[in-house]
Amino acid sequence: MEDDLKRRMIKGYFITPALRYPIGIAATGALLILINAADIGVAVILSGAAILATALRGDRATEEQVDAWFKEDLDMIEKRARERIYQSDDDRTMEKEPSRWHGPITQEAPGIHKNNILIKKGRDGRYRWTVSDVLIIFYRKHNIDCYKCHLDSLRSGLSTKEGVSPSRNLTPNEHFSRYFYRDVVSVSMGESESSKISVEGEKRSLLLQSLKISFVNSEVVVANVDVSESSGASSDVENSVRAVQKLIQEKKEGA
Repeated sequence: MEDDLKRRMIKGYFITPALRYPIGIAATGALLILINAADIGVAVILSGAAILATALRGDRATEEQVDAWFKEDLDMIEKRARERIYQSDDDRTMEKEPSRWHGPITQEAPGIHKNNILIKKGRDGRYRWTVSDVLIIFYRKHNIDCYKCHLDSLRSGLSTKEGVSPSRNLTPNEHFSRYFYRDVVSVSMGESESSKISVEGEKRSLLLQSLKISFVNSEVVVANVDVSESSGASSDVENSVRAVQKLIQEKKEGA
């Protein structure tokens, strides 16, 4: 599937079709029938129905497609992150599989247009969003490598040809950093500053927590994570944090 079409379908999932216009046309047709202009009224109703059918049909992804394509985008971002690591280090040994942390961006950021920031609660009760704050952590022999960027799921070009990673302008606010295990002070989860977000014009409570990794130089790596009950991710996040804490503690003790 062409990437442009995929992005239009993702946007179609998040945007409710404008139904007022076709419904208004159909209502006008019904009124014409009531005032004895049946032929014209029927034609107007059919016209409104056709416009309504087109609006409802549209290019719209299913929830399953949105989830699958989001995972594909994360795979592409991880590929780019690995390339950044290997530019400065030929040793490709990993102590454990990389961990991915991601949550919604709720405010305009450099490289992210505010009109692209959309959030929707699905039929399954889960929240989905178009712009994500992404952190991928790679666990090396002596250090951890952290790759951060923003992912705009509406921006065409992220799904590139096989063997080609996305360019930097498709993963805005990209940042790569390397830390030694001995310099890690703490790994914790805490309440995010942006736990209240706007969903479809209403203020609804979306429970976000921040993964925080603190270092001796006072630098902190932060990633927001959705741990709402509907996400089903709370226990997975807790287990992931414990696994990271355990690995870092073992590395520090063995240093």
